[in-house]
Amino acid sequence: MKKYKWICGILAAILLLAGVPGALAIESAPEVQANNVMLVSVDTGAVIYEKNVDERIYPASTTKLMTMAVAIEMIDDLNETLTFDKDASYADLVIGSSNMGLKDGEVITLQDLLYGIAIASANEGTNALAIHLCGSIEAFVAKMNAQAEAWGMTGTHFANTHGLTDENHYTTVRDMAILAQKVFSDERLLPYLSVGSYRLPATNMNEERTLISTNQLLRINSGNYYKYAVAGKTGSTTAAGYNLISLARYKNMEYLCLMMNADYELETNPVFADSIEMFRWAYSNFGIQTLLTETTSVCEIEVALCAKSDYVMLVPEAAIEAVVADDEDIESFERVIETEEIAYAPIEVGDVLGKVTLVKDGVEYGTVNLVASTALERSTILYYLHLVRNFFSNTIVQIVTVVVVVAIILYIIFMIWQNNKRRRRRIARRIRF
Repeated sequence: MKKYKWICGILAAILLLAGVPGALAIESAPEVQANNVMLVSVDTGAVIYEKNVDERIYPASTTKLMTMAVAIEMIDDLNETLTFDKDASYADLVIGSSNMGLKDGEVITLQDLLYGIAIASANEGTNALAIHLCGSIEAFVAKMNAQAEAWGMTGTHFANTHGLTDENHYTTVRDMAILAQKVFSDERLLPYLSVGSYRLPATNMNEERTLISTNQLLRINSGNYYKYAVAGKTGSTTAAGYNLISLARYKNMEYLCLMMNADYELETNPVFADSIEMFRWAYSNFGIQTLLTETTSVCEIEVALCAKSDYVMLVPEAAIEAVVADDEDIESFERVIETEEIAYAPIEVGDVLGKVTLVKDGVEYGTVNLVASTALERSTILYYLHLVRNFFSNTIVQIVTVVVVVAIILYIIFMIWQNNKRRRRRIARRIRF
């Protein structure tokens, strides 16, 4: 394909926001306490706001998103039970770390254990689940790291199932955004991460009790309840600071907000209020807009073998949509177009003849096929002339043709020489007699 760059005046400009609020062309992003932040449009993948997203950080209990992701693939029956082994499950835990109050010998279903992990951030629950599914914590953690690698989380390494501080247990906000989108889009896991409380049935060691979510966005009376919040997971340690990964849905748009590494010495955990402000800012200043429609004439390319037209207009096969700032001037996109140098009739409406990519400041915001907007018939005469021309343009055919022509010429020369020789002999015989 031949590559062309076309600067357009018809496409919408999408604003990729840096983590410096002063650089914004719209209402400035809110000031937040977290040191590592990312706001992502789930619908388009566009990063709306970022701050230190590639810096290595401790994930704390947001680790449990990976624990749940690995576990759900290994669980065949959520009603299956395990018997809690306190010594094994508390082997690498510290006194006072988050738990769901499991007792030694308690029998619990895997479903209830997942609720405890998601809602109460139960550290003993993650270890118990790992031992049950893999035979050991180490074997389960190996699966967590393998999954992280498979998902392209290149800045991540897990050393445990729960997220307590370990120098070999680290990640980045960019990597956690990958993980969160995988988990929050999994319909098997979303129910555990989207409720403010859960009534845990009675077991052989405990009476019925209610688990209260550590995620204040989901708790109606928390003071930080956000009615558009869909799901989330918290995490906090002295080293990791306060953390919240949350998903919100409003106006048919979904945003993923990662508020990580807020100072643990602050009197009040700020990640809930700051996440709400970030969501409000996004919903107040951005919207999904159609940047390229199926009827937009993008370019034309030459057509051969058609008597009625020597070109065909190309249009997008589908529309391209992206998150755009509400006050953005829709005039500054670059179309990077790749097409065939020439198309050959017959051509049907919808035939793919190239592609176009929308680019802004070096960032790609969508690629779509370019298709023929009209049908063009093939001329029989032009087609056969084309076949003849192609036949004789073949190198082997050309060589054979030259050889044949040379042979014919040599044959003609030989025949002339033979005829002249015979003529001289006849003349010589007449002279003798």
